[in-house]
Amino acid sequence: MATCRSCSALMLAAVSCMIAAITLGTGATFAAALRPPSGLYGIGANFNLVRIDPKTGNITTVGPAVPFLQSQQLAAVDPVSSIFYAVGQNATGQVVIGLDMNTGLVVSQTPLPFVSSMFIGVGQVFDFDPLTNRLIAMGREAGNSTHFILSINPITGVTSNVALIPSTTSTDLLGGSSGFDPSAGIQWVELDVSNNGTLETDLFAVNLTTGQIAHQIPDKYNVNSMAFDQGTNSMLCFTFDDASTTRQLMSLDSATGALKKIGTVKDYTYTNGDIVAFDSEKRILYGIFTKQSGAPATTLFLVGVHPETAAVVSSVQLCQDPASCLWAMVYLP
Repeated sequence: MATCRSCSALMLAAVSCMIAAITLGTGATFAAALRPPSGLYGIGANFNLVRIDPKTGNITTVGPAVPFLQSQQLAAVDPVSSIFYAVGQNATGQVVIGLDMNTGLVVSQTPLPFVSSMFIGVGQVFDFDPLTNRLIAMGREAGNSTHFILSINPITGVTSNVALIPSTTSTDLLGGSSGFDPSAGIQWVELDVSNNGTLETDLFAVNLTTGQIAHQIPDKYNVNSMAFDQGTNSMLCFTFDDASTTRQLMSLDSATGALKKIGTVKDYTYTNGDIVAFDSEKRILYGIFTKQSGAPATTLFLVGVHPETAAVVSSVQLCQDPASCLWAMVYLP
């Protein structure tokens, strides 16, 4: 069962387009290659690797379509091996797909033991830990629907259980956000919980070293997305203020669980899910938004935001149809 908080009509329309059943054979093995150019990369509507130009909004195809159903923002990049990882689903289940960032070709496939909800990827998490070179994945276990977190060796495909969040504690959330803080070893997860019979949205901070929940705090700010800022060792979060109907930028301290407002992202409202990417070199946080006014409600813009002031430093039109827009976005340094 899943619930939805702060889900735009754009997101719901997009995920509803993902009903199909397809299969794929075994992928290739890893191979040495030239390093691809740094910048924004993502998954296109046909589950193909693409490159995004933040100055023009142009989306360039890197590789062919992969016959899997994609899930929104369940993607990560290994900057050393230049492999783009994304979670896909076919008729047999969920799989972590590794894509060569030079060619977009499949170089690895690792099955996941998760149970899918009606909408693929809801209640799931996917990140990369650059300190351990391991993928992090969270999903629901068959039988009791417990959310559990796995550590995955992307080379061997070997998985190990790291932590769990009992099914009595949490419920899948459509539109929930997540993010990994490597400086603290904390995986942030957003889920719905029952508080004395009342459903509320909470942010869970899971310590991947101990497997314990370090923080569980009510989401009072409508956190829509998270990205780690290496410069401040904190999470950058796009939030939404219902009272003023404004988009906000906040920082999240993994040590204390405290959220602090940075500023208002003026003129932009709904997000296209939790799709964000942080350019750690130029220090720009990119999100995909609709404009508050002056553009059709279905037109999406790639917006660059200053992480210390929330000022908009760039904005380009990205696409006009949410269903055919990006399904994931990451930054390769």
